Amino acid sequence: MHSKVWPSKPRFWSKPKSCSGKGYTAVSITDIVNAVGITKPTLYYYFEDKETLFALVLVKMLEQGEAFLVKNHAQLNAQAGPADLEQALLSLASGYYELSPTSLVAIIRNATQHLNEQSSQKVFAAYDTHIVKPIEALFKAAQDQDLISKTDTRLLAYFFVSLLDSLTSGVPMQTTDTAPYEAQARQYISLLLNGLLKR
Repeated sequence: MHSKVWPSKPRFWSKPKSCSGKGYTAVSITDIVNAVGITKPTLYYYFEDKETLFALVLVKMLEQGEAFLVKNHAQLNAQAGPADLEQALLSLASGYYELSPTSLVAIIRNATQHLNEQSSQKVFAAYDTHIVKPIEALFKAAQDQDLISKTDTRLLAYFFVSLLDSLTSGVPMQTTDTAPYEAQARQYISLLLNGLLKR
């Protein structure tokens, strides 16, 4: 990337993100510059190629996802009980749906198919840091409070993210009726907790 820093104004990040849901091959540089409202030379002034921009947009999305999930959904107080854990997981599911109208796992898979190894590693590291670790911390807190059985909280976090991703993939884009998604999330979270909660 050039020595110049890409502007941090919201329009510069919200528009490329709207293109990222289409996938790497479906989005052209023309789509991106039209969405953002800049010229190709301006884009290339900041980014050497589409791959660099795609990786950076994915990392930025994941960073914003962490801020959203942690601030609004991944809380468990010191006196939490099983119902509080269930509520925290349902809140995370709701936040995940709000955050990711497209499949995060599909976006990450897309990155590995089209990005070089270094860019792919950056995206995977951001996914792990900004999405998986906050959820892992929630399960770790539940384990520390003796709510759930001892288990690999990292693997559990990856499993939970995959579950949420699977649930969001079944919901049509642009839908305002979240009731079917919420009902499924409640059902699967209940099944998950049945296997985890200490009796």
